[in-house]
Amino acid sequence: MGEVNKPGSALPQRDERLTLADAIAQAGSINSNTADTVQMFVIRPRDGDDKPQVFHLDSRSPVAMLVAQEFDPCPKDIVYVDGNGLVRFNRVISLLMPLVSTGLVAK
Repeated sequence: MGEVNKPGSALPQRDERLTLADAIAQAGSINSNTADTVQMFVIRPRDGDDKPQVFHLDSRSPVAMLVAQEFDPCPKDIVYVDGNGLVRFNRVISLLMPLVSTGLVAK
């Protein structure tokens, strides 16, 4: 989810294994124009617990990408890549514009 090129579900490879790096690759990789590569998360829901377990990955580091090749997501994990500051700003503005234009027309 988030700033990847093809959001969706990831499937295990032929060896029945799926790593975080595989999941990101299946999602068409990270969108380099809109993603904040410092803000990648794996959110793991816990059965019967209100608080999920959250793993943070800063993909700017080569070491982090090695970790991604060894990290095995669980079936219900959510991988989320946050947008960069400009993307978040543009989304807020796009949400506010209809309200602003409605206010201008109503006067």
